[in-house]
Amino acid sequence: MPEKPNKPGRAGSLTGDSRQEAEGRASFLSNERVQKEIASMFASQRSKRARRAAAAITDEEDAAITMAAEADPDARPVDGMFSRRGRPRLASPKLSILLRLDPDVVARFRAGGDGWQTRMNKALRKAAGLD
Repeated sequence: MPEKPNKPGRAGSLTGDSRQEAEGRASFLSNERVQKEIASMFASQRSKRARRAAAAITDEEDAAITMAAEADPDARPVDGMFSRRGRPRLASPKLSILLRLDPDVVARFRAGGDGWQTRMNKALRKAAGLD
């Protein structure tokens, strides 16, 4: 017995075109990028609510919360808790410049092994009368 063609509007049946559309939508929703985008939208909604709630706190409420936290030895606020990670910044950082030198001068400093740039800096400081 031959199959009856799917009629539009018939419950539970999909034509070939609409089946492809449904499969396309399913694969679109399973895409990781889309899932991450959806998750970030919900996360931004949560952060908006948190910012609104924090903005709604009055100065008196904030002072009361801070006093309660300071009175509790287990819940003391920590200063510098969110400090930057990595190396501390130098008081006078070195400059990165382009400097053209004779090849034999560079070869002489490199022949000394690791630290040749530091030795070259010391020699330049001595020549400039900075040491």
